[in-house]
Amino acid sequence: MPRSPGEGQHYRTRNDLTPRQQQVLALLVKGHTNRQVADELGISLDGAKWHVSEILSTLALDTREEAAEWWRQQNGFRARIRDLAHAFAAPGVLRWATIGGGAAAGVAAVAVTAIVILDRDDAAAPDQDATPPPAELTPVATPDEGAGQGAEPLEEFAGLEVEPLSAGDPVDVPQDWVLYFNESARPHGSVNIHRAYRAASGDLITESVLGFADRYDQGYVASAAIGQGGALMAAVFCLEPRSQCGPFGEPQPGAESILLTSGDGGGSWTEQREVQAGTYIHTVDEQGILLVSHDEGDRTYWYAETGEPVDPPAEGEAHPASNTSAFWRITHDTETHQYVRTDGIALDLPDEPAVRLALLARSDDGELFFSGAPVEPDVHRPWLLVATGQEGDASAAYQWEGGRISVAQDLGNGLLLGNADFPSDDDESAGQPAFLPVLIDRAAHTVHVINELPREHTQIQPWHLTIGKPLRVQTGGSCLNVRESPSSGADSLDCFVDGVLLFERDDDDPRNGWLPVRAPDGRGGWAADEFLVR
Repeated sequence: MPRSPGEGQHYRTRNDLTPRQQQVLALLVKGHTNRQVADELGISLDGAKWHVSEILSTLALDTREEAAEWWRQQNGFRARIRDLAHAFAAPGVLRWATIGGGAAAGVAAVAVTAIVILDRDDAAAPDQDATPPPAELTPVATPDEGAGQGAEPLEEFAGLEVEPLSAGDPVDVPQDWVLYFNESARPHGSVNIHRAYRAASGDLITESVLGFADRYDQGYVASAAIGQGGALMAAVFCLEPRSQCGPFGEPQPGAESILLTSGDGGGSWTEQREVQAGTYIHTVDEQGILLVSHDEGDRTYWYAETGEPVDPPAEGEAHPASNTSAFWRITHDTETHQYVRTDGIALDLPDEPAVRLALLARSDDGELFFSGAPVEPDVHRPWLLVATGQEGDASAAYQWEGGRISVAQDLGNGLLLGNADFPSDDDESAGQPAFLPVLIDRAAHTVHVINELPREHTQIQPWHLTIGKPLRVQTGGSCLNVRESPSSGADSLDCFVDGVLLFERDDDDPRNGWLPVRAPDGRGGWAADEFLVR
């Protein structure tokens, strides 16, 4: 068996190996000799031997059998979940979190209420409140046996073999995950963003991040979104009784709504502007908050920061794509969609068989994810999940017989965060499937329900995942400075109110009561340990 890395070595992952070394390891797992490796890869025998030697040296292992076993473990589902934390914590990997950081930082600097600024030299640490763990939920291990009965699975899509997805073992929320999700309350129309994470004790903490609603006598959150790598949240709050501002029900004349934003993960919220009833947040992207206003059937798209309208393509009925305004979706008829980039280039999506694909997510490297069901009359088929390049050329296709399936975020390591239909264990759901948060393992072709999240409704939509060791700000009613260096005399990057989650950085060591931390918008700094709860 592979031995543990020696003292002074960092934890090894696939990222420590070159693509060629990974190819060699995959062949070693199959039992290939050096000669067979050379023939398979079209390299010399000496080249194959050199690659094997370099692999053993990098992994601090002695034999090719140990290396093969290490590779098997690395490609396991839970091993890749564990590796995500190492990848996100590595220096230089946090750039994704700083997209639009300047705008987010400006929001975070505005205080919602009058607060007192604290450092570790200014006051004593408050008592730490114990948070009880939520009640356990019965895991859903497999889709309904009848869900796929009568289905006609596709064997091929756009020249690609369609890989069937199967239900894998459920997973609990891992340590060092902060998962933001929406629990839908249809038909009332309200939205509620929750976050779930584990304290150092192992208890799961689940809480709403929309605490601003307590300021108002009545109202509800009509829409909300998270973007810019989790650095910016936005919400439209209707100041009227349920459904009077939509989205489920016609907006009433004179109904008032307010746009609010948070740049610190939902700890503090700032009123930005009034908006008319029937205005919803479409997405939060690199440019800002894209709103859509409905007025007697007409849609107007505009950015909240400028107020200037954004004109969609003229043809068809256009809507921005699901999680990014870098694409417009054009509906030509009731069965087909086309996607056009903002630079005017249309994606060349496969259309045989006819599938109404919906754009779901875009990865950091430009890979696009779509899902949808074939629209052939009188034919029931499983839902497809399709990955394409930036031009729409399909690179992988999967199918899920359990029902709907979608993607919210590409986590890397072959793992996707998303939703999938599973049979509901709620007697009041009348047999309707529950659209549950899942991890999709592209390597093993499995779908894993994320356990432990509250399920008062059958729509639980994960929006964003941040990975890191969470540190909860707790000052007793003040705010905590994050400083450029471990000193109360250093410049302050920002001051964060109670309840904000900072993240411990692994690229530096604690110093005299100061911890190296990462702010919600990705900036690195230092905070007083005594005001942080693990």
